[in-house]
Formats: sequence, structure tokens, C-alpha cells
Amino acid sequence: MNDTTALTTPTGLRDGAVIEIEHDGDAVTALVLLAGDESVILDVCDGSTPFVVRYDELGSFRVFEPELLDLAAA
Repeated sequence: MNDTTALTTPTGLRDGAVIEIEHDGDAVTALVLLAGDESVILDVCDGSTPFVVRYDELGSFRVFEPELLDLAAA
């Protein structure tokens, strides 16, 4: 089994990804602690307890892509 298969979910999320979601009506940044086949565990890094979200409940999100920042800085 290669690492990509083990870490990629149906939505393309991976463990350790940084995403922006809507949470309690605000856009917040969240760390993907664990991405599974049906749900994801997110930590909004604000001292609150991480929470589980099913992909069909997640809604839209944006993934932070650090390599794009490297290209923009070059």
C-alpha cells in the first residue's frame, strides 16, 4: 500500500491538512487530526475539544496549500 492511498480520503483531505471551514457562523482555520473514509476529526485550535464531522455534513472548505505560497514567493 502506498502512502497516498492510505492518507487520501474521498474528499481529498489528508491527515495534517490545514483547511478553512464555516464553524458556528464564522470562517475558521482547522487542522485535520484524522481523515477517515466517512468522517474527519477537526481541531480549530482555539482550546475547544476537537470534533468529528461526516463528509456529507462538512460542506464547502478550502485547503491551505503551502507549496503555492512557495511558488508565489519565488
